[in-house]
Amino acid sequence: MCRFCFFGVFFNKIIKLSEAIPLNCKTEMYPYHNKIKQRIKNNELEGYEYLDSYRGISPCLLLHFTTEPKTRPIREHRFKEYEELLDKLSKK
Repeated sequence: MCRFCFFGVFFNKIIKLSEAIPLNCKTEMYPYHNKIKQRIKNNELEGYEYLDSYRGISPCLLLHFTTEPKTRPIREHRFKEYEELLDKLSKK
């Protein structure tokens, strides 16, 4: 949810919801995991490690890449998804 939608819902008793949400608001999120998976498929992955905590993410799977951004943290609920992807790559 974008900040405009959040504030529109939060303050809906003060102003009309239709006034709070811009017409072009689509509440799209950055395709974080899609971009990471594409980078892995492009052989940009240099390594990875499991950490107890990293910048407020606990536990964390930290992926290291050869290109910027060099590191990308993954939350625990996505571990299995990435482990399967990394396992497929290691078998090639």
